Amino acid sequence: MVQYQLEMKLEDSGLTGEVFRYSLDFSSSEEDNPQTKLFTQEIKESIRRSLQNQSRRSIDDGKLEKIVNIWAKDIREGYRRTTVTLSLPSLAEDKLRNLRESGNQEIPDLVFPDLSGIEPKLGAYPPLTFLE
Repeated sequence: MVQYQLEMKLEDSGLTGEVFRYSLDFSSSEEDNPQTKLFTQEIKESIRRSLQNQSRRSIDDGKLEKIVNIWAKDIREGYRRTTVTLSLPSLAEDKLRNLRESGNQEIPDLVFPDLSGIEPKLGAYPPLTFLE
């Protein structure tokens, strides 16, 4: 068995350079075709959960596919460590974005103002003063 390691860095981590890791053990036959043999839906979800728990960032399906495709390509080429740098929203920000409010959806009755008591003063236009 050979261990392959995925490292994820965040673009906005600045100088801290935090690295979040996930590793898998591959047999020699699985190394040749990692995409179909090991990257099943369960393993993809395991990768997502692990990296989200470590980084406290949200990984959507598109980013997860990108991570898996890059890692599988590197494994096929023989690299045992793959580093992926991504820009990810925080979990709290993602939860707020996906929040659906189910409050009162009724449109209120329109209120028409009573304009009958309003009249212009000094005519329709303001008084004009001409200089001679």
